[in-house]
Amino acid sequence: MNYAYFLAELNHGGGFSNRDLLVLDEAHNAEETLMNFVQITLTDRTLEEVGIAERVPTSFDNEEYFEFAEDLISRFVNRSLEIDAKLKKDVHKADLALALMQAKQWLEQQIQRLELLHYSREDMRDEWVVERWRDRDGQGIRFKPVCVAGLAGDLLFGFTERVLMLSATILDPATFLRSLGVVSEQAEVIQVESDFPPENRPLYPRPVGKLTRHYLDASLPRLVAEIADLFESHPCDKGLIHAHSYRIASYIARNLPPRLASRLIAHYSPTGREAALERHLLSSEPTVLLTPSMTEGIDLVDDLARWQVICKIPYPYLGDPQVARRKEIDPAWYAWRACLTIVQAYGRSVRGPDDFAVTYVMDGDFELFVRRQERRLPEWFLAALQPSP
Repeated sequence: MNYAYFLAELNHGGGFSNRDLLVLDEAHNAEETLMNFVQITLTDRTLEEVGIAERVPTSFDNEEYFEFAEDLISRFVNRSLEIDAKLKKDVHKADLALALMQAKQWLEQQIQRLELLHYSREDMRDEWVVERWRDRDGQGIRFKPVCVAGLAGDLLFGFTERVLMLSATILDPATFLRSLGVVSEQAEVIQVESDFPPENRPLYPRPVGKLTRHYLDASLPRLVAEIADLFESHPCDKGLIHAHSYRIASYIARNLPPRLASRLIAHYSPTGREAALERHLLSSEPTVLLTPSMTEGIDLVDDLARWQVICKIPYPYLGDPQVARRKEIDPAWYAWRACLTIVQAYGRSVRGPDDFAVTYVMDGDFELFVRRQERRLPEWFLAALQPSP
C-alpha cells in the first residue's frame, strides 16, 4: 500500500499488529511522507464546517499560533463528544449522518496531531514552523515539523522488529539515516551497481545559463531555443521535459515555435497531471510531455521517451519555511534532496538494461553542481556523464 494509507492505518485505524518485518520501497520518500502525515492544516472554513466557533487568529507571533493550537485540543474533544451523542440520540438522514461522522473522524485525527505537536515541542524539543495565508474563505494556518527524526520511531518503525528500506536514491546514507532518526550502528547499507549500460543512457550538459531566480528571465529565451533544437534533432521520438516549475513550463509552452508546439502535451496545475500523462502514453505521435512534477513515479519505457530534458537543478523550494529552516540547520540535507530529485528524474526514460534514451541538462550550474556533489551522486550516474559541447 502507499505510505499515506499505511501511516493512517498504523496510527489512526489500528488495523495492524506488530510484525517481524517492514519493507519500505522508495524509502527516500519516507521522511517527506511522515512530514505530510503529522503536519496540521486549519482554516476558518474547515473549523466552521465541523462546528467549531473559533477562527484562525491574525498574529505575527508564531507562539500565539502554537497556543491557539493547544487550546483547540479541548474544543475538538468536546465537539467530537457532542457529535457522538447526537448520532446516538437522533435518527438522521443518510447524508447528514455521513457528514457528522466525517466531521467526527476529522476532529479525532486532528486531536491526535495537535497532541503530537504539543508533545513534540514540549517534551522532544522538536522545532516546528508556521505557514499562514488568507484567501476568499478566510484565514488558514499550517504547522510543519522541521524534521521528523524524533517521530519516525513511534510513527513508522515502532511496529516492527526489522526494517528493509529499498531505493535507487539513498545516495548519502548518513544523511538519509539521520533524517529518519536511525543511528548508523543500527543499520547496514547494501549498495549494488546498475546493470543499465552507460552508453544506453548518456547524460549531456547543454548549458543555457543560470536558472536561479535572479537570472531566470535572461536565460529562459535561450532555454526555449535549445529545446526547440532538440525537437528538431528528435523529430520522430517521444520525449519528456522536466520543467521544475509551472513558471518555466508555461514559458516554454508559450514560446516554442508553432511548428513544434503541436507535439507538446503540458499541464499547468496538479489536477491536469494524470490526463496529460495518459494523452502522452496513448498517442501514436512523437509527443513531448512537459511537466514540473513527474520526476518520479512514472514509467516511460522504450519508445515512450527516447529523450528527455532536465531544465533546472531541482533544489527544494526555499519559499517553504520548513525547507528554509531545514537547510539552515542541515545544509547536507538540502544538497541531498537536490541530488535525489535529479537522479530520480534521470531514471524516468531508461527502464531496463536493453532500454535506451538520452538526457540533456540545461542548467548552466550543472557541471559545478556535479563537482560539488560528486560524493553523493552514484557512480553509475557519473559514468553516463558526457563532456559539455
